[in-house]
Amino acid sequence: MLFVDCLREVESKRVHDPFDETMKKNGKCVLVQGPIIVGVGPSGLAVAACLKERVPSVIVERAKCIASLWKSKASDRLHLHLSKKLCELPLMPFPAKFPTYPTKEHFVDYLDAYVSKFGLEPQFNQNKKVSLPMITLLDHGE
Repeated sequence: MLFVDCLREVESKRVHDPFDETMKKNGKCVLVQGPIIVGVGPSGLAVAACLKERVPSVIVERAKCIASLWKSKASDRLHLHLSKKLCELPLMPFPAKFPTYPTKEHFVDYLDAYVSKFGLEPQFNQNKKVSLPMITLLDHGE
């Protein structure tokens, strides 16, 4: 199947898609070139940093800051229960001056430094539902 034929097929399916009509009425449909990373806790930050150089992505967070649960809900007396070597994110080790079992403050500082080092730019206060689009696989073998 030719690429143009695939585009025609996708467009004809969209004509009968009620979700597509709703999105057109509300004007809230956004085309994103690449993955959407939902949440900027440690896992979301790690994925975003690993993709940063080669894959464009969008990072969304419903809170107003990175690692909001760490900053607002975790006890100030909290220490990581695993050593820093086992808790570091990809591409950036913990600073040598941090203790073996970092405190909450150390971990939050580390996450802030991680965002700065990789130039991550999350979109905050995105308290919206994320709907997955219809995905059409193209078969280039035909």
